[in-house]
Amino acid sequence: MKSHRVVKHELEGTAKMWTSVAGTGCPGPVPNALDHPHGIYVDIDFSLYVADTYNNRIQRFAFDKSDGSTVAGFGSSIHFLLNRPTGIVLDADNYLFIVDSHNHRIVRSTQDGFRCIAGCSSTPGSNPSQLRYPYSLAFDKSGNILVTDMQNRRIQLFRLTSNPRVIRDIPVNAQWIQNGVTVAGGNGQGDATHQLYWPHALFVDDDQTIVIADTYNHRIVQGKIGDINRQVVAGGRGQGNRLDQLPNPTDMPKNINV
Repeated sequence: MKSHRVVKHELEGTAKMWTSVAGTGCPGPVPNALDHPHGIYVDIDFSLYVADTYNNRIQRFAFDKSDGSTVAGFGSSIHFLLNRPTGIVLDADNYLFIVDSHNHRIVRSTQDGFRCIAGCSSTPGSNPSQLRYPYSLAFDKSGNILVTDMQNRRIQLFRLTSNPRVIRDIPVNAQWIQNGVTVAGGNGQGDATHQLYWPHALFVDDDQTIVIADTYNHRIVQGKIGDINRQVVAGGRGQGNRLDQLPNPTDMPKNINV
């Protein structure tokens, strides 16, 4: 994030070098630069999508290309303003889902532009229909959206209005119920097993298990959707560099089942 670039590391072989795949290392708004990037997503063609947070835009970098194209936000051909986007997911039909963090909402692209699908008052709050600085999102196998509602210290689930058991494609005109359901946290700030402290990222599997980067508790926790208490599976022993510690974990593997 603060290096203003996206880097990769080969999982195989003995090389330990990190290679820059987007950004120059210096902040800026030009096509080959980034400014405090946060979330990323890689599609099946290995194009890289980056939430270029401080530039208030989403950049797409074709495989092995250093110049990005703006697909949403400031500089895009479609006029739709973003305010500190932090997360992005691409569905099977190449529609974007964006965590528009400082507008306290989730938006998606459509055939005609962009529209809000959750937190649509754009006013921060803790009511079921509101978010407060959301950070990332994920889909479950039924097309429901789960959001790390960071400063509310909770995970919110927004149900697809037409909700089959398993969905293969999300229709472009799909709607989600505007009142979210708290499925983790929401019990104040703390490190008890029923609490979260500024969660940043999550992963949900087909068995409805949520794995959460509980950032300021320096741990990874998991549990079923709706469980009150969660199991600590990594960290949770304070901030540090020991093998049993995690310093401020902020990301998880990306998943989309639709």
